[in-house]
Amino acid sequence: MAFEIKKMLGELKIPYKEHGKNWQPGWLQIKCPCCDDHEMHGGFNLTYGNYNCWRCGKHRVTEVISIILGITKSEAWHVIKGYRTAYTPKIQDRKRATSSILKLPECTPLKKQHKKYLIGRNFDPKKLENDWDLMGTNHLGDYKFRIIAPIYLKNRLISFQGRDITGQSTLRYQACPIKNEVINHKHSLYGIDYVSDRRTIVVEGITDVWRLGKGTVATFGTSFKLEQILLLKEYVDYCAILFDRSAAAQQHAYQLDVSLQSMGVQTEIFELDDCEDPAKLPQEEADKFTKS
Repeated sequence: MAFEIKKMLGELKIPYKEHGKNWQPGWLQIKCPCCDDHEMHGGFNLTYGNYNCWRCGKHRVTEVISIILGITKSEAWHVIKGYRTAYTPKIQDRKRATSSILKLPECTPLKKQHKKYLIGRNFDPKKLENDWDLMGTNHLGDYKFRIIAPIYLKNRLISFQGRDITGQSTLRYQACPIKNEVINHKHSLYGIDYVSDRRTIVVEGITDVWRLGKGTVATFGTSFKLEQILLLKEYVDYCAILFDRSAAAQQHAYQLDVSLQSMGVQTEIFELDDCEDPAKLPQEEADKFTKS
C-alpha cells in the first residue's frame, strides 16, 4: 500500500530531497537511518511506497520510521497509517488484486493479555512485535481478543491474519476477508520479504514462522496455491519443508515437494520427532534447525 510520502516527511520534519546527487526519478531521498549514511542514499518510492537504501538494501517503512523517530515499530505503523493512500496494482497483479485499500481492524500495540498469551507459548513478545509488526485487538469487533499479524509482499501491506488468544474461538486463525485484501493472502507467503540466499524453510502457519524466525515462510495452512509455488520459484532455489506431524499435513508436504521439484526447485522434507508442530519446538531446538 502506498502512502503520502512527501506529506509525511514534511510534517515529521524529516529532511529529504527530490533532485541532485543520488536521486532517481520517482523517489524521495533521505539519509538512511539503518546504516552510516551521510549522503542521502535512502529512498522512498513515490509509486509503491517501499523503501530502499542504495548502500544497505531494502527495509520496511515501519523500521525506517521507528528508527528516525525513536519509537516502536507498532507506533511507527500507526504514524504511517495516517498517510495511507490507495495503491494501483501492477498489471501482472491486477487479476488477483481485489481491493486497493486494506481495511484493518482497530489495533493497538500488544497489551498485557496479548503478551501473556505469547509468553505462555514460550515466545518473546517484544522480539515478535519488533520483528513482525504484531498488534493486538481489544474485546470488541469481529477480531476481538486477537493478535494481528500484517502480511507483506514486496514491502507492501497486502493483508493480515488474526490469532485468537482466548482458546475459545472456533476460528484460531481469522484472515482478512478476501474482498478487503489488496492481494489474496493465499497468493502470498508469510515472511517472504525476509528470504535471502535463495533458501528458505516452508511451514504451515504464522506461529511456525515466529518460532523459526526470519527466512522462514508460511503457506497459511497445509494447502497451497499455484501462486505460492510460483512465488517460491521466484525467490528460492532450495526449500526445506517442515509441516506438522499429522498424516494429512505430511501428505500436503509431499504434494508441495513434488510441485516445487517440477518447477526446478531443490527440496527436502523434514519430520518432527517429538513435537506435533514447529511452533511448539523449544526455541533452542528451533534455532539449531534453522542454522543446520
